[in-house]
Amino acid sequence: MVRYERVMAISEMDAPDDSSEPVLEGDFARDSALRPDREVPGRWHGDISEAWKVQYAFGGMSMALGVRAIERELARDELALISAHSTYCSPISCAPVVADAQVLRQGRRAAQGVSELRNAGDEQVDLQTVATFGRLDDTHVDIDGPQFPDDAGCPDDWDVPERPDDHPFPEINFHAQTEFRPAGWPDWGEDWEADTGYASAWTRLVNEPRLDDGSIDPVAICVPADMIGPAVGMHLGPQTDDNPPFVVLTLEIDLQIFRPWTTSWILQQVAALRAGHGFAAGTLHLWDEHRQLVGFATQRAAMRHFTPGDGFFS
Repeated sequence: MVRYERVMAISEMDAPDDSSEPVLEGDFARDSALRPDREVPGRWHGDISEAWKVQYAFGGMSMALGVRAIERELARDELALISAHSTYCSPISCAPVVADAQVLRQGRRAAQGVSELRNAGDEQVDLQTVATFGRLDDTHVDIDGPQFPDDAGCPDDWDVPERPDDHPFPEINFHAQTEFRPAGWPDWGEDWEADTGYASAWTRLVNEPRLDDGSIDPVAICVPADMIGPAVGMHLGPQTDDNPPFVVLTLEIDLQIFRPWTTSWILQQVAALRAGHGFAAGTLHLWDEHRQLVGFATQRAAMRHFTPGDGFFS
């Protein structure tokens, strides 16, 4: 459940000034904080730390800032985040950002808003987000359709993978902000073949944004919701000269949230639906350690091949 008072405390006390130095140790609560503009109603200011850098800011973190602006503008402590959709219009750098948020609906049980996020100084919209917040009432209806994938086990069943010396990806700041345990992926250097485009992994934020009620900040679910590349990679098979490494550049994420996220670890169960003509699409189920379905996402991304050492990630 959203705890607006807690978010207010984080935003007003811990938000970095525009002049602050980049912070390489990420803290979601601090790095997703926003400050209200003193002159323009509905405008919010923040700073995406270099800690969340891939090539630009990690897409899930950018989405979180867009959702946060809507949450702050709605100011409804009794409502929980239940859905969000982000469209990525331009790359967002790890730098100061500005978000303009507008309330679309203030209903008794649900409220909706929209935000437009951009790097400070940009004139165009870099990210547009719409989000719905709702009151979670107890009813006689409590149904989950999909079943937890038993072969994913639990986080302790899997080891943290060792990074090989010939890994095509450079060290990326974002990877230091999460712990990641692939569930059943082939090891680097292991002989394996392309499969049906399915991948699952347990992940957690190193610095957990816990709220006063013990749950994790619901906006943080935007981070694990951004994960389509591994499933496409499993579908393509081992990298060769004819199958070079690639990155996915997110174009859209649509996220549905079903219940509060309370456990440290969350399982990302991702399937590639289609990859071709330079684009990829996939689905993602998010499960907590109690094997409860926390959320579901669809993602559309552009694919971009690169040559290791070509400076693409600089």
